[in-house]
Amino acid sequence: EAKVVGQGKDLALELAYDTKAEGAYPITLVTYEIACEKGNKAETLDATKSFLGYIASEDGQNLLKKDG
Repeated sequence: EAKVVGQGKDLALELAYDTKAEGAYPITLVTYEIACEKGNKAETLDATKSFLGYIASEDGQNLLKKDG
């Protein structure tokens, strides 16, 4: 389990590593994906943000569970 902690632009995940759930895998990997408004091509920035938002969404995560 994880919950978002912090405020505004200072966010992080607080993870519970002590799960005893049946079938749970004991290794956790957290990845932060950041799309900065400066330094990226303006013509692809919206698509990049949209993609990252989708893969972090419930639908995107369910797709990853299904298709890996």
